[in-house]
Amino acid sequence: EEVNGTGVFAYCRSKGLWTFGCRNEYEIIVDGYDQDYDPCNDSTILAISAENTEFDITKTADDRWYASKIGTTRLYEMDDFFLSVGCEYDDDCGGSDQGVCGKDQTNYCTCNKGWYGYQCFY
Repeated sequence: EEVNGTGVFAYCRSKGLWTFGCRNEYEIIVDGYDQDYDPCNDSTILAISAENTEFDITKTADDRWYASKIGTTRLYEMDDFFLSVGCEYDDDCGGSDQGVCGKDQTNYCTCNKGWYGYQCFY
């Protein structure tokens, strides 16, 4: 099913987990916050994290995430979900045999020949 709008990561306090959903492009943003988007509304949720109390989403990077079809309650575990703000060390890129971090002066992995993916894991 095609979904139009903007992707949004937000914490749902009532469920105690992070959600990834889609907000309508016409919803109102005030002081950096979406005034109409409800991260707990099942009709907009595309994926959820495992239950947690972390306010910093980057601290959930090792947690399980689950996908769902909008409007349903059935969840599917996302095996290859990566949440990262970039790399700091070559180990973040699978180690120096697989890739190096920041080769081009960025915080992104540069994969060695034969390796690919955001963190050179494939």
